[in-house]
Amino acid sequence: MRTRLAIAMQFDGGRPAATGDTMPSISAKAAFALACAGACLPMSASAQPPDGPFDFPPAAFKGGNTDWSIRLKRTAPGEVDFVFERPRGAETGRGSLASVAPELKERGLRGKYGLSGTATIAGEPKTVTVLVAPSTPHRRCRDRNGVEYGSAVLIIVGGGAWQGCGEFD
Repeated sequence: MRTRLAIAMQFDGGRPAATGDTMPSISAKAAFALACAGACLPMSASAQPPDGPFDFPPAAFKGGNTDWSIRLKRTAPGEVDFVFERPRGAETGRGSLASVAPELKERGLRGKYGLSGTATIAGEPKTVTVLVAPSTPHRRCRDRNGVEYGSAVLIIVGGGAWQGCGEFD
């Protein structure tokens, strides 16, 4: 599977078929793999995330892709302000998320930071999960325009997933 992902990254600039929009047609695992291209560790990796408490760093995170953006700002230990925007106005969201184990066991993914909670998306409360993982020096996260970033981000809202990249301030 890594070979196919590496080839997809090489020939498609890291762009999934759904081009960053809600991606019900591909799995969140595939989306995050495309975003982080090796930065995320499989759950079977020997280094497991530490036992809690989990906490997001004090530096704000800004990221997204060419048609959406996310801002994550730690407001207190274990609490993060979440702002999600799409320029076309299709969906916007805001809420407070809690730091959780940076993994999606059911999808076999692990990042460096994990967030979960309920946010208001397009005027309705929805469950939101966010994973952030650092890029590696040899495999940087790239948005659809090919711009490289230090981190990959995966946002899951209901059945939809958005993958992108970003930086901490």
